Amino acid sequence: MKRALILETSGPLGGLALVQYQMPLGAAENNTFREWRRENSHSEVVTQYVRKALEESGWKIEDFDCFAVGVGPGSFTGIRVALNVIRTLAYSTDKPVYCFSSLKALALSTSHQDLPIVTLTNAYKNMVYGARYRWTKSQELVEEVSPTAWTLDKLGGLVEESSLCVGDGLAAYKDMIPKEIIDRLVRDEHQPDDPRIAIFAPRLISDLRPEDLQPWKTAKALYIRASEAEEKLRSGLLKPLPKI
Repeated sequence: MKRALILETSGPLGGLALVQYQMPLGAAENNTFREWRRENSHSEVVTQYVRKALEESGWKIEDFDCFAVGVGPGSFTGIRVALNVIRTLAYSTDKPVYCFSSLKALALSTSHQDLPIVTLTNAYKNMVYGARYRWTKSQELVEEVSPTAWTLDKLGGLVEESSLCVGDGLAAYKDMIPKEIIDRLVRDEHQPDDPRIAIFAPRLISDLRPEDLQPWKTAKALYIRASEAEEKLRSGLLKPLPKI
């Protein structure tokens, strides 16, 4: 059995899982996992959660065959926390990295069903990060629309039919999204609005293919939008420092 460490901190709910799996495609299961909620930086707690998970499992960093990280879209700071930890661990052990979309992790946290799954998370400034997925009959999650930043009036291109909607984006802008789109979005209180690592981690790793792995130095964040500081700089609200 192979071993993977998965880390996701792109939103308020952070998650860490140690997973056993087989290659090629085979069943995967959690050895241990941790979840925590932070309104501020995950950097204050992530190291201690990694250490506690390793102590509980009895595994060592050098025992892992790969590392996996949620690269967004989401909080700019949160994405960097997980990515920096995973890049450091992969560099120190010379092991590959699997970068996955945080919206895919959210979709993987849902139950298998016939409805397409629309993931909407709050991108702020009247925008959402959205993607669309669908479970196949063989229980494989297929991406139909890749993660994109959507303005509320353009969501019809993502929500073309009745769809299960997960994520905090709908609640944030429900009163501003056109009614014809709202009417196509199905909510289920039993489906999580955060990526739940206990659910998605083994599913994610079960679908892992050798070609999905990459060297640590090429693992990068999925930044769909510019940061707030970059947007202010472009708009002239911030001025670059003069050269000394």
